[in-house]
Amino acid sequence: MEQYKAQKMLIPLLLLLVNIVLTSLIIQELLDTTGKVYGIFGLLTPILAIISFFYIRNKNSMSPLIIFLQGLNGFFVFFPIIALLVSFL
Repeated sequence: MEQYKAQKMLIPLLLLLVNIVLTSLIIQELLDTTGKVYGIFGLLTPILAIISFFYIRNKNSMSPLIIFLQGLNGFFVFFPIIALLVSFL
């Protein structure tokens, strides 16, 4: 049973790691003054966050860790979209 719980959390934690890396690239692009480097590639983060959000919602019960991961998924959905809109202004 414990192994099954660990496997259920493996995919969300892997998606969290990928989202953290992609978000750090977006932050680096915002701080860099040379212009757009990643462009539309930055929208990969919200797509992965939405996938993770629905995967966690369907597979896990609501524990404090799951609520925290869902909050991070919300951040990973909205931050890149807002950053992309700000970069176009």
